[in-house]
Amino acid sequence: MKPSDIRVRDVETHLIPIEMRMPLKFGGESIDSVTCLRVRVEVEDRRGRRAVGWGETPLSVTWAWPSNTLTYQDSYDQM
Repeated sequence: MKPSDIRVRDVETHLIPIEMRMPLKFGGESIDSVTCLRVRVEVEDRRGRRAVGWGETPLSVTWAWPSNTLTYQDSYDQM
C-alpha cells in the first residue's frame, strides 16, 4: 500500500440528452440526438484529503456499437 493510494468515496452519474443542430450520418445511421454520460467522483487519500473530479462522454451507439442486425433503438437499449 502506498501513501498515494486513494479510495472512491462517492460517485454520481447523470444522463444528459443532447439534441444536435444538424443530423449526423455515420455508417448506415443518421442521428439527431445523443445521450451524454457525466460522472462526478469524489476520492480520499490516506491522510483524509478529498478531491472531486468530473468526466463526460457521449454514449454513441452509432460509433461504439454499430450493427447490421439490431435497430438503433435496440442497440441503445442494450448499451
